[in-house]
Amino acid sequence: MDQSSEPAHDAAGAEAARYRRQLRDAELERDGLAARVDGFRRSAAERAAARVLRAPADLWLFHDPADVLNEHGDVDEDLVEDLARRLTDSRPGLRRPVPRHGAGGHRAEQVTGWDGVLKGSGT
Repeated sequence: MDQSSEPAHDAAGAEAARYRRQLRDAELERDGLAARVDGFRRSAAERAAARVLRAPADLWLFHDPADVLNEHGDVDEDLVEDLARRLTDSRPGLRRPVPRHGAGGHRAEQVTGWDGVLKGSGT
């Protein structure tokens, strides 16, 4: 092997190593950003699901995050609510309780436990 080609070979190898490091760094950054976007999408979907579901995270027990996205990759809140309603049709226990109000818009007393039922008190 010629001595004059050795420095060129070393320089090319160093340059290739630098590009590999840059590629790995870019891939790590991409993966981190993708995870953040996924978190934002999940939060947006859970906010919409909270209008229907007692525990909004229950949406993910039956659906994947991709199920709630529109063609642009954004969360479709109407679709989320529709999926949540269909879910509560088959599993009513997942439904968010509807607050009960007494006459005049005041909150009705809620009975907590059998003591309250037997004594007729609200607490």
